[in-house]
Amino acid sequence: MSRVVAAQPVKVDITAGRISDPLISDVMTFVTFSALFFLMNVGLLPADAAFTVGVLQLCLVGLFFAGSRERAKYNYFWGNMNFIFVFFFGVLGGIANILMGLGFSLNGVVLAIPNVICGALMLCTIPGVKHDPWTSSVLYVLAGIAVFALGLAGLGFFVKPLQILAGILLGGVALLGFWSMIVAMLGFTGIKVPVGKPFSRNKE
Repeated sequence: MSRVVAAQPVKVDITAGRISDPLISDVMTFVTFSALFFLMNVGLLPADAAFTVGVLQLCLVGLFFAGSRERAKYNYFWGNMNFIFVFFFGVLGGIANILMGLGFSLNGVVLAIPNVICGALMLCTIPGVKHDPWTSSVLYVLAGIAVFALGLAGLGFFVKPLQILAGILLGGVALLGFWSMIVAMLGFTGIKVPVGKPFSRNKE
């Protein structure tokens, strides 16, 4: 006589011990965005680069969206945050840069509001990444401060210093994100690379 066994929920943690899970397409896009914003804000790109940067942002939106959609299936926190970046910094940022590159005048205060909102959200949700490897947590904190600083600069507060600060922080984000891609790719080959212990252990 057969016996029916109730299905038990299975918890899958694909981020334990790594800075990122195997879904690295959105990480690659985020790293590219951060590198571009770093170069722009520290003045290493020419003034007429806005149009080209905008085109590149829009070209990467599809990859970023696909990666974020897959990530959201496994990690709601990072998935939703990446969705925000897809539309705030991919679509909105890309279109804005293209229009400014074409000579259209856009209101900087209005464009700064999404940065203020997104940056504030990231800073207020820092505890949400305390169980990730410290490298991932630091990446999140740096990005949050940088985005918030860009928002304040757009509102007219300490414009040049905050832009430079944001650029430097985004450079750090790009480096940590690039390292996460190396770790993930080597992981596919069976090579384990340490990325640092979490600041706080998950008690579950």
